[in-house]
Amino acid sequence: MKAATQQMASTNHDEKRILAQDDAHTADYKIYVYNILDREWVVNQPPAFPNFRVLPCPRSQKFTVTELPPFIKEVYNQVGTFDHFYKMVDGRKYASQLLNPASFPSTNWENQIMDWQSEDQFGNNLNLLGVWWSLTPPSDIARLEEEIGIFKRIAQKTMEGMIATAEQLAAAGKRNEITPLMHFAMDYLGKQAPWHMAMHHMVACPNCGDPVKEGIAYHKNEFGEKCIIDMERCIALGIVKTRRRASDDEFDDEELLKPAKKKKNAGEQAI
Repeated sequence: MKAATQQMASTNHDEKRILAQDDAHTADYKIYVYNILDREWVVNQPPAFPNFRVLPCPRSQKFTVTELPPFIKEVYNQVGTFDHFYKMVDGRKYASQLLNPASFPSTNWENQIMDWQSEDQFGNNLNLLGVWWSLTPPSDIARLEEEIGIFKRIAQKTMEGMIATAEQLAAAGKRNEITPLMHFAMDYLGKQAPWHMAMHHMVACPNCGDPVKEGIAYHKNEFGEKCIIDMERCIALGIVKTRRRASDDEFDDEELLKPAKKKKNAGEQAI
């Protein structure tokens, strides 16, 4: 780059009309931004990303994904002229800055799971809220499942912390300081409290009568057991596994719903 610039400067007698551009970078990968929460995030970081959107993940899906290129062009103006040139920047740096400014200019994936709570960036750290960048494509299910598990645990810990803060605010009579994100945390973990108004329409479960979100396939009752509402959806999502009939290749829901047989004690007669 330096040699090319010097050569052009010499040819043009120091009147640089065209500047060498660093466009020789190539890569055989993309950067994927994953989200596992049912919430959209908008990040404003002009001029490159004045309105970057992370798509929400519906509860019926495992994740949503937004793609970024491996290199981002940064535009610079030559001082005192109208000439401009580009500088290619590693897209991972931009991804880190978009999701957690405290980790910039890192290109290390592991920095996303570090404890940045000591930094004054909690509100800007989307890594704590189930969003991360990765070089793992959506087609690599096995590797992606590991990453999803990591950020599910991080997101749950974050939600639990926000709920604890909201409980303290409510106890201190400061309900007006409870944020929408704290209410979202209550909905995400399926919790209820006098200070929380559910952001989803609640209905009575047709099985047990507990208040549940409308349209869900199942929920957990007060004993922590799964209460199945929509068997077909639960089977499709892999939440419920059924046995197959010996006679054909169809699922037998009735077999699943039968209570388990008790073992007979010694000497007990079959009835």
